[in-house]
Amino acid sequence: MFTFDLIVNLTKLSFDDIQYEVENLLIYLGCNSQIIKQNHQYILEDNQLRMPIICPEVNSLAIHYSHRFTLHCLEQLQIKT
Repeated sequence: MFTFDLIVNLTKLSFDDIQYEVENLLIYLGCNSQIIKQNHQYILEDNQLRMPIICPEVNSLAIHYSHRFTLHCLEQLQIKT
């Protein structure tokens, strides 16, 4: 098991503005077994949203493992932030 932090920049928008995409991203990553399903903790600090996650393998978050819905969420978060 490997622990990583997913970090989303919030300089342009608030967490409330992107909460839907963030929650969907975590759901899709969990359904695709890229992360271990768990209750995720959101940590807001210095215009960043940080979410500690646990992955089964060191390369679990590699883009070639991602489902199209995961890629869509990532794209929306990049556009919005």
